[in-house]
Amino acid sequence: AQAAFARLTDQSWFQLGDRDLATHWYRTGRLAAGVPLHQVTAELAARLGVRSRILPMSDARIETRLETDAGDLHFQEYFVRERWRPTVLRIYWTGLETANPAPGVAEALAAARLVLIAPSNPSISIGPILRVPGMRQLVGAARSRTVAISPLIGGRAVKGPTVELMRAEGARPDALGVAELYRDLAAGFVLDTADAALAPAIAALGFRVAVRPTMLDDMDSARQVATTALQLLWQPAAA
Repeated sequence: AQAAFARLTDQSWFQLGDRDLATHWYRTGRLAAGVPLHQVTAELAARLGVRSRILPMSDARIETRLETDAGDLHFQEYFVRERWRPTVLRIYWTGLETANPAPGVAEALAAARLVLIAPSNPSISIGPILRVPGMRQLVGAARSRTVAISPLIGGRAVKGPTVELMRAEGARPDALGVAELYRDLAAGFVLDTADAALAPAIAALGFRVAVRPTMLDDMDSARQVATTALQLLWQPAAA
């Protein structure tokens, strides 16, 4: 399907496999019919046999855009078409001002025994979620049950422009900088052994800290990191 599309247009730079195309086709059609995103997401999960409950951050249409030295770009233009080569001057979002957390998000956060802030880019993956009006307060209310995992290993991203985008937002581009972004949201923080020297400074911010390998190479490594987060949050407080 992608190859056929490329024969018809020069706008084929966003490469998608057939299964992704099917997902986008279904979602776009349902949204165009007026079905809210949280319901479309639930439909997709049910049709694909996903047992976990998946909630979008909002039903609103929100886009990540960047001011760069190559002009104003949608995030996918910057990341995929331009291969994140332009220098980012500013990150901003359209649609946030009228957005609300999706139905079910507040209840899920209030009921969760553990909230994990995944090791994703804090600027363009976690950041937009927290910028939805009211979302930061909802996550902050669960701070005692929340653990954040650093996406950086040895001050570098596993993939993608995490360091570059953190710098663009004026954040320190290392595990300590990530911890500073989440200090009002999480009680625990997991960082890689390559960044162990930063653990005391992160603990000084008020976190319970765990240092361990955080490269998620397979399901077993992901399970071990998740177990560390559980142990960190539920260990007895130091006397």
